[in-house]
Amino acid sequence: MLNFIDSKLEDFEYILNQKLSKNDNRKELETLIGNYLDKYKIVMLDDKRIGYYLVHNFEDGTLIDDIFIDDEYKDEEYERIIIEQIVCNNNKVTAYVDNDNERMISLYKKASFTEEKDDNDRVHLVYKAKNRAKQIMTILAKISYGFIDKDNGIHKTLKDDIENLYKLQSPDELMESKVGICWDQVELERDLFSASGYSCNSFVIVYMDEKRFKNHTFLIYQDRGLYYWFEHAWEKMKGIYVFKTPEEALEKVKEEFIKEELHNDCEEEVLHFFTYQKPKFGIGCNEFIQHMLSSDEIK
Repeated sequence: MLNFIDSKLEDFEYILNQKLSKNDNRKELETLIGNYLDKYKIVMLDDKRIGYYLVHNFEDGTLIDDIFIDDEYKDEEYERIIIEQIVCNNNKVTAYVDNDNERMISLYKKASFTEEKDDNDRVHLVYKAKNRAKQIMTILAKISYGFIDKDNGIHKTLKDDIENLYKLQSPDELMESKVGICWDQVELERDLFSASGYSCNSFVIVYMDEKRFKNHTFLIYQDRGLYYWFEHAWEKMKGIYVFKTPEEALEKVKEEFIKEELHNDCEEEVLHFFTYQKPKFGIGCNEFIQHMLSSDEIK
């Protein structure tokens, strides 16, 4: 599974050594890398460093300044996943690619970039396509976290006896109230993605032991052979994440859930995934939990 982590000082030499193969001006490269080191992302495959990429602000959008993946992983199209990850979470995106780099030009065009003009010995590529997932994220941005009770009262904290007060909202009700927890938000996401022609599934990760019951619902959609974890309700993880397989997406959710919600204190045998169908709107907390837990478990 790919992970993208912030670069650290110890990554400086790794980045420099890859760039020196194309440019022998060491001092110039050292200055450039030093100026942007805090903006580099290191690409990790499990626990192995296999590349990096650099993105920063450019004119009225975002520039993909550099993408590098070790040669032994080129066939995996990890560069495409990086490009899709950037596109999903930024506005207008620009890239410049050497004219003779047909492979990267093809990957950008596969991600809906268009070629605008030649810039000396480079190709100028720009992403301007309407990204429906980003549009859906903009719709969800109007929703704040909380829940609606059976009398349509608004609660901004889950400490307000959610077990007895909560009712599951329909997508239309959520758009009107503009307040919902992940259970409500996923139903709106499901409605919007399905209406836009995407194949998508809703999931819940559940941790159950004698002391704790924690859960989170989320949605994964498919597009052009890749899988995307769409996350809005979980504030720390808000965004869109790209994967080669749905199993990798679930593994990423599990990794972050254990770290952020369970504080790395858990027994994995009581951690479960379920995929569930559309529930009946208006049901209460315990009914919704039962609906999820009686659905198909993912082993």
